[in-house]
Order: sequence, then structure tokens, then C-alpha cells
Amino acid sequence: MSVTYLSVSAHEKDRAIALGARKDPKSGQLFVPTGLSLSLFQPWLPQPVAASALASATQPGLSLSALLTRCSAAIKSAFLEPVWVRIEVSQIKFSGGHLYLAAIERAEESGKEVAKTTAMVWSSNVTRLVQKFSSATGMELAAGIQILVLVKPEFRPQYGMGLQIVDIDPSYTLGDREARLKRIHEALEASGDAGKNRSLASPDDFRHVCVISPDGAAGLEDFQVEANRLAQANLCRFTYIKAIFQGEKTKESMKHAFLEAHNAHGSTPFCALAMIRGGGAAADLHWLDDYLIARMVCRFRAPVLTGIGHERDQSVVDAYAHKAFGTPSKVIAHIKDIIFKKAMNGYGDWSFIAQTAAARLDSAKAKIDMCTAEIDANADKLLSRAEFASDRHLAAINADAVTSIQRADLKADLLNSEIGNAAASALDLASRNAEHLFAVFKDTATAKLQAVAVKANNDFASITLAARRSIDGVDQHLDDQFDGIVGSTTRFISGAESNADRHLADTRFYASKMLSDAENGSRDLMSNIMAHGVEPTLKRGFAVVKNAQGPVSTKAAAEASASLEITFRDGTMKISKVE
Repeated sequence: MSVTYLSVSAHEKDRAIALGARKDPKSGQLFVPTGLSLSLFQPWLPQPVAASALASATQPGLSLSALLTRCSAAIKSAFLEPVWVRIEVSQIKFSGGHLYLAAIERAEESGKEVAKTTAMVWSSNVTRLVQKFSSATGMELAAGIQILVLVKPEFRPQYGMGLQIVDIDPSYTLGDREARLKRIHEALEASGDAGKNRSLASPDDFRHVCVISPDGAAGLEDFQVEANRLAQANLCRFTYIKAIFQGEKTKESMKHAFLEAHNAHGSTPFCALAMIRGGGAAADLHWLDDYLIARMVCRFRAPVLTGIGHERDQSVVDAYAHKAFGTPSKVIAHIKDIIFKKAMNGYGDWSFIAQTAAARLDSAKAKIDMCTAEIDANADKLLSRAEFASDRHLAAINADAVTSIQRADLKADLLNSEIGNAAASALDLASRNAEHLFAVFKDTATAKLQAVAVKANNDFASITLAARRSIDGVDQHLDDQFDGIVGSTTRFISGAESNADRHLADTRFYASKMLSDAENGSRDLMSNIMAHGVEPTLKRGFAVVKNAQGPVSTKAAAEASASLEITFRDGTMKISKVE
């Protein structure tokens, strides 16, 4: 493509440049960029070119390039020096070593875009400005942040309005975020919501956890590795809710996610709610620095556990959550540790119960042995005392009998046969009394010994029965727990098989539908091509040949036709074959 060079004197160069002329870096000569009207540079054009420019100047009105060139010159004259401008970065990309930003401004109340343009950093300044911003703020230059930049406004006829960034002020970005966080903190303190979630009791076990996370987040995959193991072991159930964590739709998406979690919590309470993201740039965390999102975290009725940043990066959500762990992996590690500690405590309690039961059984056996020994000893003592008492009474009776006999003998000597008869009678009576008294003492001792033995046997049977009931209760508890685990495992396997069948049916249905849509789209595309493709083709110098059957695309088909109809851009003609 030829370039038109200008013959410009030194004192007129600034004027020519203001109109849009550019300087050739090799020769130093000014030239007219492609797209600009040559009539603007008529005084400096070579003679043949000047005549052509004069001829175009006789046409009515300005050319578009002439108008836009004047706009460019006006902007240059209005902004002789760079100016500081506040912008929000909505998009960022690198191309050819240059950095391009989509700069926007939003209405403070509604959040809608009220201005938009393109800003760029030349490759020679990219490294310096990016490093300056990152080292000062600890953030990456990314979409969604507010920045203060020194710019040169530029208007190019070919590309329109744009801003060339020559410097950046990192302190403005830090100040803007700090001011926003301060407003959020003050509003939450004023409403009394600031410490509500932190004041909830920490879970001593996890049975059902709600998880809010972006779809397909790397952190979610790390989280689910351990979560799926807990769920498969029937230790904890997880309900997943998808939400957007960055971008303009963050607030609305989070609102719907929390409402869904709130409704689910009302029917089946959660032990905790986990907000996890993982991966992503630190600059993206500012999308969560929102009053509504922070208030929903504060007011949620279950403890909120966050893992949405990195080790040192935090958002306002972390400040008001029950506990902030930094990463999703640490959140699931905390849940797993609590479940493990609860299980170990249960195992310890069971061991304590078993040990206590065994100790009580040993103690009962010892008491039985002691009671048996005590009964035997008491029985021996009672028997010995009875025998001693019997011997003593017998001795006393014998002594009394001897005395009575002696007296009888004396009386017999005195009274003869009368006394002898009385003595004999007394002796018979004394003998009978002695035998009766001995029988009574013997029966009394035997009865007491039998009563003590019966009581000992009853106490032993009661203690043995109580110990057996305690052991039977422990065995029944173990059997019930085992039956529960077997039932839960069976239900889980059945549910997994049903889900697999349903997903397979859905996959077949959607695959069939996609194939049908693709076929319909192909037919529609061919119809559009046939409906709209002829006229442009004719204008490019082609012709359409038809016979009685339709379009003819080969020489053989044309030779075999009796007549042909040829359509050109400006009309149609018919040709008949001459035999």
C-alpha cells in the first residue's frame, strides 16, 4: 500500500501533526496515515496528489475522516498535559506486549455503567506500572478493582476514543478498599449483627454441612476428596449450593445461595455452612467485600466456616464468619478432625463402660465370696455356741440329778420305801426334762443355720442376675449399632445405583437432542445460504446457470441440456441448443 509523504516546512510541522500527520521513524518525513482525507494536507501534497485532493474537495460536505481528524485535533489541543482519572477495570488483556484495559464508571446507587472506554499501557511501561501497583498493594492488576491513573486522552479516526496510561497511583486503590470496608464495619456494628455468627457455639460434631462454592472451582475438588470419604462412611452428609464469587453478579448470586441455604436449614438443620473458593487471584476477593453478603454471613443461624482466599488474603466475609481457615483444604480438615475426636471420645466412653461393668462384676463376685465365707463362719460360730450351751445345760442337769439322788438316798434312809419311790419318780422326770431341753436347743440351732444359708443363696442369685442383665444390655447395644450400620450401607448403595441409572438416561436424552438440534441447524444454515447468497455472488461478477431441472454446475450437465437460463447481475438470458 503506497504512502503519501508531505513537504512540510519546519514551522508548519506542528500544524500538520495536529491534523493527523505522522512522522516516518526512518526518514523523519511526515506522511498521511491511511484513512485520512488528503484534502486536509493540500498545502503540503506533491502536485499530482494535490490535484486529486482538490477534485475530492469539490464534493458536498466533509468526509468522515476529515470530521474525525478535526475531533482528534480538538482533543489534543484540549488535553496538552496528562490528567488523573478514576476508573474501574472491567476487563484486562495483553496483546503484542501491550496491556489493554476496559475502563468503566458505575452509578453509585444502582451500580449501572454510565461511561466506558478503552485504556492501554504501551509495552515499554507495562512492567514498571504493574510492578509498582503489585508491590504497593499486594494485589494483582485485575478486573473489578478501582484505580487512579494518569492518562493522555487520544482520539483516532480508525479506532475511536481511548486513554493512554502513563502512570498509576496505588494508594488510591488501597484507600478505596479501606474506606469501603470501614463503611461495612460501621453499618454492621450499628445494626447489632457484627458478632452474631461468631457467638454461636462451635459444633462438637458434624453430621450435615452446607457448602457454597463456585461451579468447578479447584478448591471445591480438593474439598470433595475428603468430604466424599466422610459421606461414603455415613459419618457426615454434604449439601452443595453453587454461587458466583467474582464479577458483577456476585451479590445477586450470593443472595440466592444464602436464601436457598436458609430454607434448607429450616427443614433439615445444618451443623455448619462452609463458604469455599480456592484458586483465583487475590484481587478477586474484593467482590465479596459487600455489606449485604457480610450481613447474611453474620445472621446465618449455623456457624459459617470460610476457606475463600489464601494463607494471608482475607475478605470482609472472613472477618465476620464463625471461623476463617484460608483454604478449602483446611476447612474439610477441621471437619474431619472434629468427627474423629467425637468418634474417639465415643470409643473412650464405650471402653470406660466396658471396664466399669467388668470392675463391678469382679466386685460383685468378691462380695459373694466374702458373704459366703462370712455365712460359713457365722454358721460355725452359731453351731459351736449351740453345742457349748447344750453341753453346759446337760452338765447342769447331771449335777442336779446327782444332788437329787444324794438327797433321795438320805431321805430313803430316813423314809425307806416312800422316799425311795419319790426319788425314783423325780429321777425319771429329770431325765425326760433333760432330753426335751436338749432336743429344743438342737432344733433352734438347726433352724437358724438353715435361715442363714437361704439368705446367702438368695443374695448370690440376685447379684448374679444383675451382673448378667448388665452384660446382656451391652451385647444388645452392640447388635443394634451393627444392624444400623448395615442398613445405612445398603440404602447408600441402592441410592447410588438409582442415581447412576438416572444420569445415564439423562445423558442419552440430551445427546439425542443435541444431535437433532445440530441437524436442524445445518438445514437452516443451508437455507440461509441459498436464500441470501445469490445476489452478492452475482455482484462479484459470477453468473447462475439453470436448466429445466435446476442449477447446472458441470460442463457435462450443460451439454446434455436442451436449453439453459443464465442469470447475470443486470438480467437473465436463455440459450437453446441448435441441432
